[in-house]
Amino acid sequence: MARLGKRFDAELFIFRGDHHVLAHASLREFHPKQSKSTPLVHMNDLNDSVLNQIWGAKIIHGEFDVLADKDIQIRINEDEEKPHLYLTKTLYGYGEEPLTVGAWFQWESFSTQIMRLFWAMISGIILLILGVLLAVWMGRRIAKPIKEGALAAAKVSQFSLDDVQPLPSSRFKELNDQATAFNSMLTALKAFSQYVPAKLVDRLIRENQGMSCISQERELTVIFTDIAGFTRQSENLPASEVARFLNHHFELLGAEIDAQGGTIDKYIGDAVMAFWGAPEYLDDAPIRACRAVLAINKALIKDNQLRSQQGLEPVYIRIGVHTGPVVVGNIGSEGRVNYTIVGDTVNATQRLESTARHHIQPETAATILISDETFQQLNGRFETTALGEIQVKGRDKAMVVHRLISEY
Repeated sequence: MARLGKRFDAELFIFRGDHHVLAHASLREFHPKQSKSTPLVHMNDLNDSVLNQIWGAKIIHGEFDVLADKDIQIRINEDEEKPHLYLTKTLYGYGEEPLTVGAWFQWESFSTQIMRLFWAMISGIILLILGVLLAVWMGRRIAKPIKEGALAAAKVSQFSLDDVQPLPSSRFKELNDQATAFNSMLTALKAFSQYVPAKLVDRLIRENQGMSCISQERELTVIFTDIAGFTRQSENLPASEVARFLNHHFELLGAEIDAQGGTIDKYIGDAVMAFWGAPEYLDDAPIRACRAVLAINKALIKDNQLRSQQGLEPVYIRIGVHTGPVVVGNIGSEGRVNYTIVGDTVNATQRLESTARHHIQPETAATILISDETFQQLNGRFETTALGEIQVKGRDKAMVVHRLISEY
């Protein structure tokens, strides 16, 4: 009991009954007078004034009632300058009188332990909160690049490469490897997209066609454009200047075609081939096509004004617009296909554009000829001039042709 008391900074004891001491650390050195009738030491005979006051101490109730149910009592002596705390448990069945096992503590020592326990609990709660906050922070640090990667991948799946930013690097190896691989893929796709019409791919995806797009016959409106006198203008220019000029020219035309929902099929030298009505079905394909070529005319007039200020020659183009049946879809070999159109309508449109050289209008930047098939679907929304039947090259039957002037 002396060893246990030293360990717990307490004085331990065992009573037989209420006053006779069966065990106490001081009994090792203290030998009071004993008799046969009273072989045990009375607690008043011990050199332990604190223990003598145990039964006069106040029992603590409240939060300690759960201990009372197990015959454990906690008492406190509040009369002294230095209060003491008593902890006792009553044992039955070991003799005629019950045994009381207990210990008393100095209140300062006990309160110190309580405060240590309290601060340990507070520290544990703080550490738990910090751990939760750290876990949330780490979770967000991990979730943020994953979310950014998912959003970027969704944009890539829609082929909206211009809206996709490279993923930032991460201190987490797995996330950093993911970002590196994604950025490499994005760089390759952006480079590849220079050779593939991104908007066409996007439309095919939205139409759920993609690589499974089967060639089919549809009625489309097709346009061909060609620069008048381009060979003469470019023969004395270096290749880099020719490329710069064509890129600027195609950018002007492409913007107006895209604005009206057209699909650019291909660039043929200085010519542009585009169509309306595929892959998306359009009820007003002829109207959209005519609006696009009129907008091209306005864009070229404005651009020619800038060229004139720079001392450059103006650019004039010819445009043919025709509506008719074509075969549209994936055309090509197994390893290389083009989403394109073929058929007599394509040939007729190109011939119509070539015929426009005989009907040049110097006051406009674009001479626009439309077929009667296109004219019949404009519903009187555009100002035109009838040119009558014209025999175009490569066709046995003459075409009824109109000059497109403006939109009402």
